[in-house]
Amino acid sequence: MRSSCLIVTAFPIHPITVFIPAPNKVNTLFTMIKPFLKSETTTKIKIFGKNDEKWREAILKDISPDQLRQRYGGTMPDDAA
Repeated sequence: MRSSCLIVTAFPIHPITVFIPAPNKVNTLFTMIKPFLKSETTTKIKIFGKNDEKWREAILKDISPDQLRQRYGGTMPDDAA
């Protein structure tokens, strides 16, 4: 438990949501470490399977399409600076 407190203290999560499109194994791993993290941290992490539609729909709820590259479902060109 002490090491998890160190991790949360050393790497604080700012008020953002982290979207992770990943295989099911990552979700299983996250489920295992979730009890060691603060609830305010776990609510900011959303893990999606390989279903592009689900994570693109979710990310557009938090990020404006003009601020998101096209490959992630936004309207900003992928080659924009």
